[in-house]
Amino acid sequence: MVNQQFNFKKQSQQDKQRAHAVKLDLLERYQQREQQFQPTIQIQPEDQSDATVALKSEVRHLRHQLQKEQANNRALALREKLRTTQQSQQQLKKANRRLTQQNQALSQENTDITQQNQRLQIAAATSQRQLNYVQTYLIQAGNLLHTAETRLQTIQQLRQQPHLQPLSHKQRKKLAQLPAEKARANAAEKHQHVLKNKVASLNQDLTASRETIRELNRQIDFLRNESPQNLKYHLDALLNAKDFQQIRWLPDFAKRYRQLRLNELVIRQENQTYGYFIKVNTHVAFKTIDDQIFSNYDLDYGSEPRLDVIYAGILTGNKGVLLTQMYREVTPHDLTRDKLRRLHQHTQRAHPMHFTSWLPVDGKAILNGKRILIVTWQQTQTLNQAFHSFGASPTIVNNHEKSISWITQQAIGQQTDLTFLMSEGLSHAVLKTLTKGEINSRPDIRLVYHQSPADIINQAYQYFKNLERQKKL
Repeated sequence: MVNQQFNFKKQSQQDKQRAHAVKLDLLERYQQREQQFQPTIQIQPEDQSDATVALKSEVRHLRHQLQKEQANNRALALREKLRTTQQSQQQLKKANRRLTQQNQALSQENTDITQQNQRLQIAAATSQRQLNYVQTYLIQAGNLLHTAETRLQTIQQLRQQPHLQPLSHKQRKKLAQLPAEKARANAAEKHQHVLKNKVASLNQDLTASRETIRELNRQIDFLRNESPQNLKYHLDALLNAKDFQQIRWLPDFAKRYRQLRLNELVIRQENQTYGYFIKVNTHVAFKTIDDQIFSNYDLDYGSEPRLDVIYAGILTGNKGVLLTQMYREVTPHDLTRDKLRRLHQHTQRAHPMHFTSWLPVDGKAILNGKRILIVTWQQTQTLNQAFHSFGASPTIVNNHEKSISWITQQAIGQQTDLTFLMSEGLSHAVLKTLTKGEINSRPDIRLVYHQSPADIINQAYQYFKNLERQKKL
């Protein structure tokens, strides 16, 4: 790949200087030849004419070669400039979409924080009303306690008098009420202590609520005043052992970001494509979402291909692809799952396939409830729909989604009634683990080559139909 801008003007000057030097060298050799042969040989006019013709021919040849090199250099420069312009345009579009999405997310977060702020303000107002009620009750309790203390002092003064006079009926009545008044005073004092503690707790809650409101107002001001580019720095500041609890929404935000990146892959122009690398024998090849495989690929910036990420690129027209962007947030498994989901939605919107004609009338009764394992890369959606239409439970995988040990265990275990190993989804490692001898010795493991979904459904029907006949015998 050409990573630097081609300097056409500098290269053109160098080509002119090289052609001029070759021309001067040719003239100097020709003059030296004339000087060597001048004493002995008289050059005829015809010889001079032939030499001039040869020299002009050589000059024309050099000029033609110079023009050809200049044309090639101009074509390379224009092609590189076109590629750079297209990449810049794509990056600007993607940056614009990302900024729009971030702006929407921040607006939603601003709305949520505003609603939370309103709820906290309502809670703070409620706490303030409760606090006012408690203060009013404390004032009443204090008045009651003051009245009881005044009565107690009066009684004590009466007891200290040296000569007690006979108590009147009203005084005897008040004296009889004294224990009850004292008990009420003690209860009021205890209640006042409880209320003081409650007031202190409510004051703490009110202070915490006001602090929370101030923090939410600060976040609202941040979301209103700061640009989306500063969000990264704010998240970096919160990602520590003390403050990370404040961003519990970050996993859902990251999940939404990955889905938006996945949706961004689907929106592409005619000559754009995307996919991932797969292993083919001893080398890797690029597989597009349209199931095209390219062995001729170019990675931008000369990086090494990775099997766990998604690449986006441009079809070059010579059975090759130029990969210009890498999506680390999306895995091949995510891409395949999204493709199956879109195919399923498209199939549901389109006319559904009628699989009942593939088997006899008792097809659903024979296949109902059967557990079938299929190892393949291709036609997974059709196979899944076909088996489900007859009541079977298919499990369709490939040797990149599941490990070889998992496939082997499912094939030879009791969890599977029938296994199809299709040549389109196998590797040599699977065949080494499940040898052909073991496959041939087990009728419940079928190795098939390039067969249609209808053929696979028919083979499963025949297998379980024969088992039913053997049970009847």
